[in-house]
Amino acid sequence: MVSGMAHDITQRRLAEKALRTSEERFRVALKGSPIAVFNQDKNLRYTWIYNSQTGREENDYLGKSDAELFSPEEAERLSQIKRQVLESGTGTRQEVSVTVRAKRRYFDLNIEPQREAGNIQGIICSAMDITELREKTDQLRDLNKRLSEEKLYLEDELGAEYNFGEIVGSSEALKRALARVKTVAVTDSTVLILGETGTGKELVARAIHSMSSRSQNSFIKINCAAVPTGLLESELFGYEKGAFTHATSQKLGRMELAHKGTFFMDEVGDIPLEVQPKLLRALEDQEFERLGSSRTIRVDVRMIAATNHDLLARVSEREFREDLFYRLNVFPIRMPPLRDRREDIPVLVRHFVSRYAARFGKTIENIPSGALQALSRWDWPGNVRELENFIERSVILSRGSTLAVPLSELKEQVQDPEDNLEAAEREHILKILRECGGRISGEKGAAARLGLNRTTLYSRLQRLRISRSEYIDPPEQEPEP
Repeated sequence: MVSGMAHDITQRRLAEKALRTSEERFRVALKGSPIAVFNQDKNLRYTWIYNSQTGREENDYLGKSDAELFSPEEAERLSQIKRQVLESGTGTRQEVSVTVRAKRRYFDLNIEPQREAGNIQGIICSAMDITELREKTDQLRDLNKRLSEEKLYLEDELGAEYNFGEIVGSSEALKRALARVKTVAVTDSTVLILGETGTGKELVARAIHSMSSRSQNSFIKINCAAVPTGLLESELFGYEKGAFTHATSQKLGRMELAHKGTFFMDEVGDIPLEVQPKLLRALEDQEFERLGSSRTIRVDVRMIAATNHDLLARVSEREFREDLFYRLNVFPIRMPPLRDRREDIPVLVRHFVSRYAARFGKTIENIPSGALQALSRWDWPGNVRELENFIERSVILSRGSTLAVPLSELKEQVQDPEDNLEAAEREHILKILRECGGRISGEKGAAARLGLNRTTLYSRLQRLRISRSEYIDPPEQEPEP
């Protein structure tokens, strides 16, 4: 009998040693990992907790329920999950969130029923802290969304052909403008490019970007005149899902896509007044909020703006904020119209002939000198863009090795009988503008008198080439004594 008792004691000691060894291996395996293992009885009170990060049992929790440790909502959610395991006898794995030391944390919760002699006596659980993993996943999801939107934007950009070498010419007027481009490109200063339509303002903006320290990052552009007024703010700053009726998903704005790169706003003079304060803040503080969000987004962008409008005139008409104008007008560059650099026209003609002949698979070796002289005399109200389109058409019409220039089109434009109507329209608009003291908008402005909206009148002024000096009298100077 004594021998049997000694055998039992030996077996128990061996079992206890094996259990201690198993527990030690368990602790070593979990050491440093963000996992807590715990038991709860049938009343869901904690009976044992082991925290692998601290390497010790957490006795403070013993005897307590979730209701004593977490908020009512969190405790109820946890209790529902655990009761389901007790009642069904089937384990479950779910992601839960609870507040721990005043911070929201996320856990991967694995719960199994604990049985003794076939009866469920409680539950055994493991809880892995996945807060950092979730945060990294969210960051990667946001980054992937941003990259996807950049990819879509850049795919659209590939549809256009850009080459900084296309700023062609050697006239003094062009050289002066390009000298300023070279001066400002190496800085991070805001640039305002001024000039008529078709003078190459976007090419200049891209040249500035390519010569800057940001050249390896994105060049993001937006044409403010091409975006409907109600959508411009969301295009600039983006929006959250549900921000408005058709906002079915989050969208990053152009300014956010330009982070670390260059943001080019073409036709900046057409930005509605209601959007200008938010743009001003974004330029000054490099921060903004997406529509439908209170979270402030900080960016690092280099701003380049362009316009064919007289912004000072817009300021005087209260159509453009004065503080925004001065914020944009840090370093102005004025691109000369083609009529002020006529000596560049022959070079541009040869450049465009070479390009479109190669594109259409043609060999054009001769350009008639008479045609070249006629093209150089023409005023080109549409500037380089109009000349390029005209040469493309000429190459298409050419059948042999000599460029077929449809000069009759230029003569028709000069002799068009509609010119008389256009001249009459021009004089009528000038008359109204002078009677209104140069004011365009408002009840007593020229637009209302003419029955036009403000933007339509500005377009007419541009088309008819009406300058502000034609309808605003200069201030009278005092006679010399």
